[in-house]
Amino acid sequence: MRSYVIVTGTIFALLFAIHLWRMVAERHLAADPWYLVITVLAGALSIWAWRVTIGNRERGTGNGS
Repeated sequence: MRSYVIVTGTIFALLFAIHLWRMVAERHLAADPWYLVITVLAGALSIWAWRVTIGNRERGTGNGS
């Protein structure tokens, strides 16, 4: 399960970074509400996944798989 959360967090972080880069390159995307919602959601899910991973490691509840 831990590997899944790490991979998912990485994918959401990449999606967030690409969205930010596209907003800089294509200014009109910064005004699109759906694009902004997806960008913020991807960033939030990435942060959540990494916090879960780090929290499990600190508590020692990860099973190492």
